[in-house]
This record gives sequence, structure tokens and C-alpha cells, in this order.
Amino acid sequence: MVGSGTPEDPEVVDAESPRDRLNKLREARERRRIQMQEAYLAADEDVNRLEEELAEAKRLRTELAGEMTRAGVPLPKRPTRTTVREVREETTRTTAAADDVRDSLRNAWDWLKKH
Repeated sequence: MVGSGTPEDPEVVDAESPRDRLNKLREARERRRIQMQEAYLAADEDVNRLEEELAEAKRLRTELAGEMTRAGVPLPKRPTRTTVREVREETTRTTAAADDVRDSLRNAWDWLKKH
């Protein structure tokens, strides 16, 4: 890996002398350290932006809940993890049943074509 800061780095391997090799290794490691720090800072900025967006979404949800309450509209119940799991299980069962029906129809069609 170029610029990885390891002794296997082609830039380091091609160095002319041991001192040259050591210097190239240090430079490659420094570049890698800087790249990692820049990546961390970029990720940190993303997290901050997402936290701000989440805070705004929560504020808007609270505002909407207040308007719904004033208008006499009941707030919907939030799905629980159990509910989500049950929906996934039901979807899986329904999909499996649909697959069985499809396979039965395909088998019947194949039988009809043969006879």
C-alpha cells in the first residue's frame, strides 16, 4: 500500500540507503497519520451535522405534536421493538407462503404442459 508507512511500502523499499529508507518510512507514516486525522475530523463534522439535523427533526416533531393536541387529533402510537419484530416475522411468513403458492402453481403448470 503506497504511503502506508510500513517497510513494505514501495516508496520505502526503493530507498537507496538504510538512512534513506528510514526517512522515507517516517515520511510515509507521517502522511498516513495526517490522512487518518483528516478522516477523523471529516467524520466528526458529519456527526455534528447529523446531531443538528436530529435536534431540528425532534423540535419539529414536538411542535407538530402540540398542534395535533390543540386540534384534538390523537397522537399515533410509536411502534415498539416487539411490534417491529412481529411485523418482520409476519412478512417472512407471508413471503414464505407466497413462495409456496408460486411453486405449487409452477408445478401444476409444468404438469399440465406434459399431459
